[in-house]
Amino acid sequence: MDTTAPSPENVYGRDESEQAYSPYAASAPAERRGDEMTPSYPVADAQTSVVAHDTTWKGDLTSEGTIHVHGRVEGTIRAKNDVFIAEEADVDATITAANVVIAGYVKGGIRCGNRFEVLPQGRVDGEIQAPTLVIHDGASIIGQFRMGAGEGTETAKATSVVQRRATRGSA
Repeated sequence: MDTTAPSPENVYGRDESEQAYSPYAASAPAERRGDEMTPSYPVADAQTSVVAHDTTWKGDLTSEGTIHVHGRVEGTIRAKNDVFIAEEADVDATITAANVVIAGYVKGGIRCGNRFEVLPQGRVDGEIQAPTLVIHDGASIIGQFRMGAGEGTETAKATSVVQRRATRGSA
């Protein structure tokens, strides 16, 4: 039996040859249900910030890596890489990231630099801007889409839920 501690790369499912982060490089395997493939879920690594299932976050959440939300978030979410909203998550926020994958519920604006994806159980209510849209059968979306690069994710001015409510006069 090997008693040596695994390196951090092995603990997080990455080998030392992986340089760039990809939300699908360290994903759980896709499963086949009938005639369709169930999309894989991204796996957290050392560059991932996680809002746990029993956690509520109010305010701004910013990461130079990736953010996974399993609990409740109100405010803004900004990630340089990816944002994953898990199936049990409830989000009322403005989201800005390179890639956004939604399996839970999101209400608010979403601005992606690369790809926006809603998994079969995902529900979205808001305005979405992304150059690439992927919407799986069963997903529910209410809102507007804008395809194209638009403003980059780095220069986009996202307003938080608190700021939007203040301008309407209800905090």
